[in-house]
Amino acid sequence: MKLSAQVTGGRELGARLIGLGRAMSRPGPQQPLEEAVLAGGRIVAGRAQELAPRSVGAPSVGNVHAADTIMPRITASRNGYAEAHIGPGRRHFYLMFWEIGFEGRDGMVRKQPHLQPALEEKSRAAANEMGRVWRQALNDYVRRASGRTA
Repeated sequence: MKLSAQVTGGRELGARLIGLGRAMSRPGPQQPLEEAVLAGGRIVAGRAQELAPRSVGAPSVGNVHAADTIMPRITASRNGYAEAHIGPGRRHFYLMFWEIGFEGRDGMVRKQPHLQPALEEKSRAAANEMGRVWRQALNDYVRRASGRTA
């Protein structure tokens, strides 16, 4: 009895897998890994904006409320890794004091955590959104690659 097998297209498959790795994990704006991290971060940031304290009336700095500047920002990106921090814009750094607490001029301690509760509440939704964005990028790559000839 004789059993044999032949594999064809091995080179083409290898080239496409290398292309997939490069396309999906290279650093830089609008790359799938960063987009996935930012998409998850936007979910957490949206909830943090809802929970954050707001001044009454007109914003005290610039023309936006500090809570409205809470968003994810890419802070590290290299092949296969992307990291985002979620928080207020630089001009609204003082919002972080509300997160950890501070003593007011009247001696009373003020605290209104918004980032940690948002992360605890929305971590699953954020992870699901990151996966959705990643899967979409992968499907887009497969669609583009299947149209190419090696």
